[in-house]
Amino acid sequence: MTPQTLAALYAALAALPLSMHLALAAGAPLGRFTIGGRFAGRLPPLWRGLAIVQAGLLAAMASAVLDHGGVINLGLAPTAFRLALALTVLTFLANAASPSRPERRLWTPITLGMTAAAVGVALDGDNIRIVVWQEQPGRAGLVQKAGVQSEVSHYFLPWEISARRPASGPCMVTSEIEKPA
Repeated sequence: MTPQTLAALYAALAALPLSMHLALAAGAPLGRFTIGGRFAGRLPPLWRGLAIVQAGLLAAMASAVLDHGGVINLGLAPTAFRLALALTVLTFLANAASPSRPERRLWTPITLGMTAAAVGVALDGDNIRIVVWQEQPGRAGLVQKAGVQSEVSHYFLPWEISARRPASGPCMVTSEIEKPA
């Protein structure tokens, strides 16, 4: 994929949490999907205001990535893109470590995709590979590893998004979920 395509993918993915933050600010009962699930329903007024700030920050981050990827020309300094990239990586790590299972399950794959797309824009589509293990509860069964069979109550499956540029041709972005043996 070209940097323009990766930047557009980043913006499309960023639109998802941006929309949720606007809904939170409007009073939607989606608190369990943000801030580590601290508030199960509607956010208190102060936190609703912060949701608007977060939505604005996501819009600014998407604009910086679109500008750096050459989709739009805002004339932003390269520092704006680097800041957006750093915040995207930190957001991904925060979502992956969230104490709220609904937040982790919803936002980890999305922010992983945003991270991979932003890194792809930064490297102009050169080799990128990110793997994250995400818990899959309720999938009890037997797992055999190193010749030892054991019972497990859940699996951890890797979410893998990789972007790599072949010797010739466009960059390819793939995602796959593997089941443990």
